[in-house]
Amino acid sequence: MCNLFVSYFNYKLGLINTALISSVYGVDHVDPQNTSIIVCKVRSYGAQILLKLSRSFMVAACIDRWALTSPYARIRSFCQPKVARNVIIGLILIWPIIPVHMAIFINNYSGRCGAPSYYAFAFSIYLFIFIGILPPAFMISFDALTWHNLKQIRSRVAPRSDHTRLRLARVDRDLIKMLAGEVLVYLVTTVVYPVNTLYGVITTPIAQQRSEMRLAIEDLVEYIVSPIPNYIYCIAPFYGRI
Repeated sequence: MCNLFVSYFNYKLGLINTALISSVYGVDHVDPQNTSIIVCKVRSYGAQILLKLSRSFMVAACIDRWALTSPYARIRSFCQPKVARNVIIGLILIWPIIPVHMAIFINNYSGRCGAPSYYAFAFSIYLFIFIGILPPAFMISFDALTWHNLKQIRSRVAPRSDHTRLRLARVDRDLIKMLAGEVLVYLVTTVVYPVNTLYGVITTPIAQQRSEMRLAIEDLVEYIVSPIPNYIYCIAPFYGRI
């Protein structure tokens, strides 16, 4: 599990120091992704890889915790550093391949880095599935299974002293708080983004009917639910317990 968490934090640091900082820089400066095709493609594709890797490492850590608390020895046997390293290597090899479509279709259109209309809907569905559905579903499922395994372990193992019982209860409580905190932070900071992207694509046909004020508000909402929550999601684990 330690290897998975180290990789999780390292890729978050990489994301903070690259894609997210450049997004914040574009608030009061000329955004380089809107003037350079290379920057547009590299930042969109690269940020997607870093985000997916950090989320995948978090999901893998949730699965590892479930396996570690499993009552079955065969499942617990997967909780080894060698297995964790293989999972890390596999994810690093897989994720640069899956979003390669972004490097192909994302481009500068009318001075703005984005997706063409014929690709935008498929892209929003891709984000909705790989950001809004799969990661939280896996995290919630395996965190719930971990909690269930802990309750089973404590019901079978009777501590010899009250001090030991209190210490184990505190450890269980801290683990449950950590699990719930991870899911909560992810849901609050991440799930809104694919929903907003899907909304933008669905309402594109009526864009000409919207007022300038509504378009400005929607652009502001898009900025608020994209780089800012992603930045919070990346830095939250570095501020102690949630």
